[in-house]
Amino acid sequence: MCAVSMVTDYWKNNDQWKYNGINGPGIATGGLAYNPVSREEFEQLRKEMMELKELLKAAKSYDDLTNQHKCEKEENVKALIQIAKALDVDFEDIFVYSDEIDPRQPGTE
Repeated sequence: MCAVSMVTDYWKNNDQWKYNGINGPGIATGGLAYNPVSREEFEQLRKEMMELKELLKAAKSYDDLTNQHKCEKEENVKALIQIAKALDVDFEDIFVYSDEIDPRQPGTE
């Protein structure tokens, strides 16, 4: 199975992030609801997103080694990129942004 897909599935379904296409982690972004968080909570979320980024780099390397290139679910990538951008975390070195994957609009083409 695609390692990147497993990681993003877990992330998307994790109660802490509360991502279901409508709610987000207490930050205002495109299609996500705004739930205020403190600066401390924001920094913790950002730290966790940075750790997730490192995990995804390793998962992507594994997928590349096992000839599972670009096997991740597009809807998960869109949601992840959108929230990461709101937390000032860049995923461009993992996922290639294109017209098909617009980080500002999860679930839309």
